[in-house]
Amino acid sequence: MNQSSIEERTTQPETSPLSSQSPRIIADKEDPEHGIQQQEIPIQAANPSTSDLFSFNIDEFVDDEDTGTSHSMQNHPDIKDQLSAILQLFRQNTSVLLENTEPIQRLFRQIMTHLTDKMITLLTPAAFIESHYYEVQGARKRIADRQANYAQSLKALETERDQLMLELDRVNKAVAKAQGRLNDYPITIQEKKKELADSINQVCRQHRQVKDIPSFDEEDL
Repeated sequence: MNQSSIEERTTQPETSPLSSQSPRIIADKEDPEHGIQQQEIPIQAANPSTSDLFSFNIDEFVDDEDTGTSHSMQNHPDIKDQLSAILQLFRQNTSVLLENTEPIQRLFRQIMTHLTDKMITLLTPAAFIESHYYEVQGARKRIADRQANYAQSLKALETERDQLMLELDRVNKAVAKAQGRLNDYPITIQEKKKELADSINQVCRQHRQVKDIPSFDEEDL
């Protein structure tokens, strides 16, 4: 692989990698009729939910003590820039990566011979993630179906909850009414005892009054 084949660079805003302006990859594209031409590859804004899927620290894979391919990386400092460009592409929405990973694959092939075996093993599945397109689409459909089922189940549970709340309210009112009656029992019992005592006393008084009547004989009773 000659030097011109890896002359790719990234241009990003100077403020921050997360700037509102989307960075672009400037790639050298060889045209049989017009020679080598530069091509801009726009990068969609990073999706926080998918960025971590492919995030990694490039320095982890550059070891001064490594030999072979790692030594080749040390001789080509632009490799890090190329890897950063690939990483920016990885930070696109997953659906975009599934549709087209050709820009990533092109960059990957240009620097592959300068990468360590560990990094090649890491990047290859991600660079060819589009091979999992139908698998991911099937998983998305299953998730959507499950969400619909969960929503339906949730609605049924909410309806049941409302009915149970109404029933609970009715039971609470019945319990309160019964508790009120139970609390009134001691008072009612005392009142009945008082009424019974009054009746007994009245009978006793009447009996004494009958005995006090002149010419009263108990045998006449």
